[in-house]
Amino acid sequence: MDRILTYCSIGDDYKFKWQQKQDGKLWENRALVSVELPDPDLKKAYERFAFAVQAIFGFRGTALEVVPNIHITAISMERKDKFGVDMRLVKMNASIYLSSIYAEAKISTPKVYEDFCDTLINGVSFSHLLDDLERECFKYIDGCRAQQVLNFEEATKMAEEAKERAE
Repeated sequence: MDRILTYCSIGDDYKFKWQQKQDGKLWENRALVSVELPDPDLKKAYERFAFAVQAIFGFRGTALEVVPNIHITAISMERKDKFGVDMRLVKMNASIYLSSIYAEAKISTPKVYEDFCDTLINGVSFSHLLDDLERECFKYIDGCRAQQVLNFEEATKMAEEAKERAE
């Protein structure tokens, strides 16, 4: 089964769109919207794109000063042929807090190919960031989610109350 991630948005809910091909047939469009908390690795992979936004726009200041003020709101990808090579074309939407004027601005990057920048931070390529995000998104889609904190005391109390009502 071949799958290609085409969109993800992580906020109050988790939205994913992808294309899937089974048994060599046509590509199907699929989507998932969920409120279940993700594995922490998905949030980390998603938040690292703030460094890409900083690199594209060249905001004044060091990355460590600017990146905490950038919040990625959506990432979309499509496949395009670039000189005979199948590459991902990526667009990112974000908001940035501008501390100098105490305001938040919505920004959208131009579409960029995955090879637009050799390195972003600590020698990690943009293509590698995309691979990590795609892998983590598909883990979420396949059911790998965060372990919720279980309240055994409350669950036991509720079960006892239900048992008493049943008697």
